[in-house]
Amino acid sequence: MGILIEVPEARHRHTPRSVLAKISLGVWSCVWLLLREARARHGISQRRLALRARTSQDAISRIERGIESPTLERLANLLMVLGERLELDTVPLVKAQGDVAPLTARERLREAASWNLVATKLEIAGTQARKAGHPATRYVPS
Repeated sequence: MGILIEVPEARHRHTPRSVLAKISLGVWSCVWLLLREARARHGISQRRLALRARTSQDAISRIERGIESPTLERLANLLMVLGERLELDTVPLVKAQGDVAPLTARERLREAASWNLVATKLEIAGTQARKAGHPATRYVPS
């Protein structure tokens, strides 16, 4: 499941009209990229953005390095200070193909539970293999 974030770009003849980034729910792995690219498009330093947003340059740096995950409100505010708007959209998990109907809520829950069971069994097997000293579970520094 993902969130589609669309940030309209400044009009420039060499850039597309928007930047799209898919971000897994709960894992803001690409937020730093959204902010960094928006800041770069506008030619604004971290310090200048921090002054405009009434925060510290260190806070902007932490977000752009992926150390800090901002709330949606904070991200939207930082982008607004840059003159951009944060847009969220949802998309279906599974698109119906031909005669196949999309899964019902109950079927999706059942499928998710089965994957959770598989993950749990794999975790238990890995723990047992590590305890038994299986060679595939040994950490070898490179």
